[in-house]
Amino acid sequence: MKLSRALLLALFAAGCSDSARSPIAPEDPSATFGLSGVVWVINSNDVGPGSFRKAVDQANSSSSVRRIYFRPNLPAVQLQTPVVYTGTHYLEVQGNGGTLDGSALGALETNFLANGGGDLEIAGLTVRDAPGHGLMVQVPSGATGGTQKVVFRNFKAIDNLGHGVEINDQEDPEDVGNADPAEGPVVRGNSNGSGASLEVLVTGSLFKGNGFGEVDRDGLRINEGGAGNLKVSVLLSRADDNGADGVELDERGEGSVDFFITGSHFARNGNFDIVPPIDKDDGVDVDE
Repeated sequence: MKLSRALLLALFAAGCSDSARSPIAPEDPSATFGLSGVVWVINSNDVGPGSFRKAVDQANSSSSVRRIYFRPNLPAVQLQTPVVYTGTHYLEVQGNGGTLDGSALGALETNFLANGGGDLEIAGLTVRDAPGHGLMVQVPSGATGGTQKVVFRNFKAIDNLGHGVEINDQEDPEDVGNADPAEGPVVRGNSNGSGASLEVLVTGSLFKGNGFGEVDRDGLRINEGGAGNLKVSVLLSRADDNGADGVELDERGEGSVDFFITGSHFARNGNFDIVPPIDKDDGVDVDE
């Protein structure tokens, strides 16, 4: 994939200005400016009217709900249980600087899980302090074709013990085995997955301090299996100080991997203590 010099300069300039952010929703929830299918998050409650959980429940119940807007300057949402989006339709979440805090969740639980197969766009949102993954997109095992698209704009995944973000289309994606090679090798998961392809765009985003709860947990992890392809673009983003790889792209099926990275920064990843180390982790790791 080639971009013209003019386009690259335009992308860089946009990423360095406030105008690079996705459109910010109006502060008044009654003013939707003609946008249909909008549900507002107007408080930081874990449950109940006006909460993020309630907005996602509405999207689960009706395919007409395609946009969730946070009112700007809300306090962090202290999640007591994971929020799960099960819809099969496109959903846009405009966080407007909002935060999902998972510090009160149970062991290995994820802040926000999307498992219905709908395309997802997340902008201006932080997911942090989860005992598991900050955010997870699980491709339905029965998906037979097409492409599931996931977009992150001005998004942050910070200090989650699992992956900052995992996008998964494999039946058994995680590595299992022993930290000591003398006790046997680490066994990679199988290549089974759905027939769908994955297309992921990340721009102006940050993955930092994730992956210190278990071995091989990354800032951003994308697993693709089955017959589908994997296409990933990372623009003007950072993956720093994560326990394993900053970004790992893992294709175990028949498909190909097509990735493009520009204007991005990867530093000090792979510092999770393993004695002796199995494998030095990377800023960017592509397994195909």
